[in-house]
Amino acid sequence: MFSLAAMICYCLGRLRLQRQENRGWLFIGGGVPICIALSILSKENGILTFPMIGLIEVCFFRLETFKQRDRTILIGFFLLTLLLPAVFVITSLLTNPNFILGGYAGRPFSLVERLLTEARVLWFYLSLVFLPRLNEFGLYHDDFVISTSIFHSFSTIAAVLAISFAIILALAAPKRWPLLTFAIGWYLVGHSLESSVIALEIAHEHRNYLPSVGVLFASCAGAASLFQRPAVARLSSTVAAAVIVICAMFTFLRAGDWSDPVTLAMVEAERHPESLRAVYDLARIQIGLYDLSQDPELYRQAISNLEKAALISPSAKQPLMALVRMTYKYGNTPKPEWMVELLHRFEEALFHPSETADLSLLVRCHSRGQCSFPADDVARLYRAALRNETIPKYSRATLLINLAVFHVNLAGDLEPAMALADDAVALYPTEFNFRKIRAQIYLMAERYAMVEGEIEYMRSVNVWRDLIRPPTEVITALEDAVTKAKAHPSVEQ
Repeated sequence: MFSLAAMICYCLGRLRLQRQENRGWLFIGGGVPICIALSILSKENGILTFPMIGLIEVCFFRLETFKQRDRTILIGFFLLTLLLPAVFVITSLLTNPNFILGGYAGRPFSLVERLLTEARVLWFYLSLVFLPRLNEFGLYHDDFVISTSIFHSFSTIAAVLAISFAIILALAAPKRWPLLTFAIGWYLVGHSLESSVIALEIAHEHRNYLPSVGVLFASCAGAASLFQRPAVARLSSTVAAAVIVICAMFTFLRAGDWSDPVTLAMVEAERHPESLRAVYDLARIQIGLYDLSQDPELYRQAISNLEKAALISPSAKQPLMALVRMTYKYGNTPKPEWMVELLHRFEEALFHPSETADLSLLVRCHSRGQCSFPADDVARLYRAALRNETIPKYSRATLLINLAVFHVNLAGDLEPAMALADDAVALYPTEFNFRKIRAQIYLMAERYAMVEGEIEYMRSVNVWRDLIRPPTEVITALEDAVTKAKAHPSVEQ
């Protein structure tokens, strides 16, 4: 919304400049920056509003102004908002390529594979706009087949060649067919962040919201021009009505899919049976329904879908974790092969940073006395994950500190806990939370000098991410605890 508002402000300003109205700069210099700032604060890819405005200028205004001064200011505006940022980004990536490449450490695809696959994804997005199919819509598209090479399938090379041709056509046509250049440019610019080199998931329909606007705008303008011809003018109302009815029908049906969580989960799993997330979500919903109804059939279905989800992806740990945790929760014994496979995947399969959350959950529920998951199995899973060579550095540090907490909570075993905390801090010495936990363990071990050293360091750490408890309170609480412990050494810490 804010991106579109910024572009509207720009167009209003440019039209006024063409009419020699100085008020045009109020829209360009005032409305545009405000709306773009609000757009970026809403979502990071609001930054793409700048190149989209540049595209509007190239296609429709072409830097034509009544006053030379206005043209000079506009050129300066685009140099400042397009050329300089582009040079900065390219230079940054050349000097620090790991900024992009590092994100692929936890992905089952490489940079090249993602780019090849995204070529097909872009045409897939367009097909959903112009040829909507209910069975293709989905909350998740993690079942989208990865293109492992340009010759992986005919669709891959066809998509790459078609996009290449479209780019050449757009570059050649801004004067003769500005709407064509506008539609192609808008669509590709709109997808240039989320559907290019950044290691995001492959596809999500919401990424097409803003990019589709330019294509639809150009299509409507082209259709309006076509229906001005006498031979087809009478068809305009019929075609417009048909388009509205078709869009309304699909919207109504899709809204029905989203009418409640149970319906949505069932529909998504039915239409995307190879989607890990869709099948796992259905199992999660069935577990919740079983808690409410105690219907054994729902329990059986949940188990079946979790097993199916585990088979869909050979590296997924969440379904197996849920299987073991669920069976223990309801007083049953999990299948031995579930735990064997789970240990294997934590040790050997590609480790994604989000998977630390599942292990952290086990530590938290044990510390609160809410978990029937055997303590030995928790430790085995952590040890297996720490042996995984693909685990990111921060995830490894998080697991180390969590395992330290687990040792303290389970048996008050301070020596291994301190060693684990030391390893975590060695990996990320500036992480405030790691320092805090290590200081608390030192306090329990009555190593007060080391606690004071941690406190001194914690004062210098940037802790803007600590939103739960202000860092000053944490430090003050530690200082008070040390003072109290020194004054009353007999009091158990």
